[in-house]
Amino acid sequence: MLQSRVISSPYTVALVAIALGFSALGAQPQEGAAQGASKTGKRHNKKRPPKALPASPEKKTAPDATPTPQDVQNIKSKDEPEEVKIVSIPHVIVEPARQWSWVDWVPLVFNGLLVLAAVAVTIVGILTFRAIWRQTAATESQTCALVKQAAASEEAAKMARINTEAMIDSERAWVVVEDIGYPALRAGADNNLTFAFKNVGRTIARLTGPLRFSFHFLPDAEALPDIPNYSHETIRDSLGGRILSSEDKSATINLPIPDPIDDDMLSSLDSGTRSLFFYVSLTYCDSFEKERETRFGYLYLPKEGWILIGNKEYNKNT
Repeated sequence: MLQSRVISSPYTVALVAIALGFSALGAQPQEGAAQGASKTGKRHNKKRPPKALPASPEKKTAPDATPTPQDVQNIKSKDEPEEVKIVSIPHVIVEPARQWSWVDWVPLVFNGLLVLAAVAVTIVGILTFRAIWRQTAATESQTCALVKQAAASEEAAKMARINTEAMIDSERAWVVVEDIGYPALRAGADNNLTFAFKNVGRTIARLTGPLRFSFHFLPDAEALPDIPNYSHETIRDSLGGRILSSEDKSATINLPIPDPIDDDMLSSLDSGTRSLFFYVSLTYCDSFEKERETRFGYLYLPKEGWILIGNKEYNKNT
């Protein structure tokens, strides 16, 4: 009863089947080797020769060893060029030439027109530049000629003006001062300046005035102004409208010193701490109705007496 239970158990049956499978696997190689059977059931009684190992490149034959025919053939094959065998020629498809249409010619014609236009513009630019350069050179030459002509005209005008002025000066009226009577410079007395005008020119002079004058007692350190400053102005009856012909002389003019002179003033003039100046101006017209002026001025020094003022603005004729 117990034995039947063991055999009938499913676990026991599985164990037995596994054991039988392992025993069959272990016995199959031994049986194939003994009988020389293959998987396909065919028998191979011959044994395969062992594969020959490739000869080492470093291994060399002995000098006395005789080369075999195979070695000689291998050496010749190395020296001779390898033969190239053409297996097949590739098939090349050649398309037929395409015929040009007007669509293909349009870009070509358009590019050609652009090239021609560029060439034409370049030529026109070069010609224009040359024309401008020639015109500039001509303008510069003309400008130089105009400058020279203007300089020559200016020089001619200057010479004409000088000649005209020289002619006018040779014919005009010249009014100068004459017969100057200097003040006596006495204390408590009238100290007057007397003089007259004379026309030394060739044409008449009309004395229109005004007659201007100034007397100054200035300290030695103080100088006269550069331009005369006339403090008195008058028109005398003997001068107003008087006509002086050539070499004619006006009546004597008497100008008193407005400031009285005392002993202290005289001592300061004699010591040089003060200086006495007087200067006079007369306006007149020449025969060309051009207004002119005569100026004269003097300075009193104790040792030298009366001398002309050094500034030309105080002594000149226009």
